[in-house]
Amino acid sequence: MADEPNPVVSIIMPVKDGQRFVAQAIESVLAQTYTNFELIIVNDGSTDISAKIIEQYASIDNRIKFISLENNYGVSVARNKGIELAIGRHISFIDSDDIMAPELIERMLKINEITGAEIVLANYTLSLKELSKGDNLPKVLSPINAVSNMLYQKKGFDSALFAKLIDCNLLKDSQFAPGIRYEDLLFLPEIYLKANKIAKIDGRLYYYRRNHDGFMCDNSRKHLDLLYVTEKLRQDLFPKYPILEKALIHRRFSALMNILKRCYKNGLKLDINNKSLIINEIKQLVPMALKDSNARMKNRLGAVLALSGIPILKFAMKCS
Repeated sequence: MADEPNPVVSIIMPVKDGQRFVAQAIESVLAQTYTNFELIIVNDGSTDISAKIIEQYASIDNRIKFISLENNYGVSVARNKGIELAIGRHISFIDSDDIMAPELIERMLKINEITGAEIVLANYTLSLKELSKGDNLPKVLSPINAVSNMLYQKKGFDSALFAKLIDCNLLKDSQFAPGIRYEDLLFLPEIYLKANKIAKIDGRLYYYRRNHDGFMCDNSRKHLDLLYVTEKLRQDLFPKYPILEKALIHRRFSALMNILKRCYKNGLKLDINNKSLIINEIKQLVPMALKDSNARMKNRLGAVLALSGIPILKFAMKCS
């Protein structure tokens, strides 16, 4: 593969005001043990010095393609632009504040060759010290099982886009929905279900940097997009894949509990009507959450608390 004239892998990195960590992210890509790749960096209207930092790296390594968008259109548009420009047979993604282990791309490509899986999943870690190759044989799953594990939020089956290798043909006619959050959760099931098989490796080969000032830790009303995404997943997937019904209900219940906790504990502002609708839907889904043997313990506990009464659930959420 290394002798092919075109890059085998296209790695896409959207950047928005990433001056603090973007150099580390770029260097982790350039340090990959597999070298026949292109790194497509899409600057999504940064107002800091991110562009200057990226330009310096692009000037010394011709594997870097750097594109600047005039305005901040959001990560979905930036990723769509990267996919449009990609010429590799496989696509991988990295966030501009994260780090790839040096062996990540080589390991995923090797698993792709061994198993023929169009999608290869690796694990991530929240600690640089825990980056590891892993030694176990890959686990090969059907697309349905992989999507089910994602919806059930099983360990190692996250809905984040990073630490994955995806056959470029699966991305044809698919785009990230612009203007919404939790876009990965909406995007990935569609892509998984286009594949014939998916492989999972045990190595922690990607460092995800948790940003305590970022979106996942704030009280933005954009978190309500999670309710839109989980409802759209139910509408889109259940008619075609009724076998996923319980998993879709589980993910919906989890989303409702997430938003209610953000309201009670973190100060997310909800009007009385929205809060009432969320509480009523939680009550409706409690019996199914309790009966589902695949549901994660966190959801079951939440269902028990909701069954005990909303005041008790509110107290537990504030204290957790």
